[in-house]
Amino acid sequence: MSSVRTSLSLTISLRCPSMSLMLSRKLLATPYFPCDIVCCVTSESTFAEEVRVERRGVPTRSHGIRAFYDARQARLGAAPDVRAAFDADTARLLKPFSPDLVILAGYLYLLSEPMGKNYLPNFRPELTPQEMLELGVFGGRYMTDCRKEFPADWFEEAKLSPGKHDAKLNFFGVRASQPLSVWRKKGWIYHEDPRGWFQWYCRYYLGRRCEDDERQIKRWRAIRRHIAQIKQNCRKGDLECRPRQRQALLHWAYDSRKI
Repeated sequence: MSSVRTSLSLTISLRCPSMSLMLSRKLLATPYFPCDIVCCVTSESTFAEEVRVERRGVPTRSHGIRAFYDARQARLGAAPDVRAAFDADTARLLKPFSPDLVILAGYLYLLSEPMGKNYLPNFRPELTPQEMLELGVFGGRYMTDCRKEFPADWFEEAKLSPGKHDAKLNFFGVRASQPLSVWRKKGWIYHEDPRGWFQWYCRYYLGRRCEDDERQIKRWRAIRRHIAQIKQNCRKGDLECRPRQRQALLHWAYDSRKI
């Protein structure tokens, strides 16, 4: 095995919650991560893991993109020439560190488990994210703006509605979910997963593990009360009985078609 290591520079935005994991001595010492992180550059005034990064001896540099645009009286994201100038300035900022590779990371997480395996013992979902998307969940609206993050085959037969929620796309043809604004108001949203439960589950299925896992699994288990209500009030297999509850269960990876 080659002993050559790569000098790595990370250019990141405000939210980079897995940075401390990337910088862990245990990970950096493995042959699967043959890199030395030589610097971190952020386009914000700061970022979530800045203190932890500097404690590991990695220098950080701030290159504020909003201030750069404001100084040129340009609107962020609407002036390609200004962005080109900003990128050129970023390259000059990186030059003293002589990185071999630059990683751009707006939101970064690591997959520490094989896809679809090694779940916590109290978490046994009955449907995969792909199966949920193909059956029809969340009115086709969820995850339509971040498809590149997930395997392409998840979306080949998915029922999606990028424009707006369409209850007709749900397997049971009824609306059975609250808007994200309600979730935010109730404090149910974890900052790393701003789209809520299903985003957390998709990433968990891929192999990410995070500090919110136990809370989300506890919420998933609490939904089982709807299974008991369906069993108490409906004949097994009567899919026209309590369709709203059945649809809600699909949203939480329970296969309510079998109840």
